[in-house]
Amino acid sequence: MTKNACWIKSSVANLLVEMGNECAPKETGGLLFGYIGDNGDPVITEASIAGPNAVGEPRGFTPDYEHDAEKVNEIYRMSDGMISYLGDWHSHPAGGVRTSRRDYKTLLNMERAHRPFGHSPIMLILGHTVRGKWECAVHQLEERSLLAKLCFQVKARVFNVEFFD
Repeated sequence: MTKNACWIKSSVANLLVEMGNECAPKETGGLLFGYIGDNGDPVITEASIAGPNAVGEPRGFTPDYEHDAEKVNEIYRMSDGMISYLGDWHSHPAGGVRTSRRDYKTLLNMERAHRPFGHSPIMLILGHTVRGKWECAVHQLEERSLLAKLCFQVKARVFNVEFFD
């Protein structure tokens, strides 16, 4: 396995693209599940889609938090603890896989909530390109400072994305 890569099961990538197409021009999203490999790379084996009370807008997505909490517990229980929450995903149907100011703020909140569980959460952004295709980038907080917390300007690591079957 390549160091500093995020491994995504092909069927998960296909699901994300399907949901991006289905919900465009509004954003959609969900949760990412899997495990952290021996070398520290996240391995995404499953994803959830937006819950029934999620709200997608052309430039924003608000999750269905109750649905998401149930999904986290269900996946963990069904896998006997082998598969757990890794982070969130959402689409940018207007284009681009870069994190917005709102995305950075979300990453900070995810970090505060999930860091005690042993790893820094990831955020996958699925962006629509000018060529009519989808691309993705996976982001993770790399360092934080008081200034970063105040200005929402944090340094994020972007993984190389690798797919597997």
